[in-house]
Amino acid sequence: MEKGLNDLRVFAAGDEASLLIKHFSKGHSRINFNEFCGMIVSRENEFARIINSRPREGRRAFSLATEAKLQDLLRLHLRAVSMAESFRQRLARQPGFTMSKAFSDLDLDKSGFITQNEFESMLSHHGFPVTQADL
Repeated sequence: MEKGLNDLRVFAAGDEASLLIKHFSKGHSRINFNEFCGMIVSRENEFARIINSRPREGRRAFSLATEAKLQDLLRLHLRAVSMAESFRQRLARQPGFTMSKAFSDLDLDKSGFITQNEFESMLSHHGFPVTQADL
């Protein structure tokens, strides 16, 4: 993974590459094709179909413009997994913190599920209002 990222001029700091693999491989030490697609391909069926049915452009796997966007996406993934791991470690050191209490605080209607509205409400309450354009 690290070599592939470097070949794309995306440089992982510290253990970011291994965090990326752990995140997208659901805890394994390697990524299969479906997990790789999960990193790159949209979860929206129509966009996934368009991407998966595109013909290759010559010898390159990606056009230069697409490669630049891929680099941005991979850098974002690396930053996100690194921030998430830092957050998890900070929570682990927090006295009295439990996941069940955190979930309960977000599950406003006590349905056993956190809805989009409940999540948006929490974000808004903490100064991160969500608009339709964000969705």
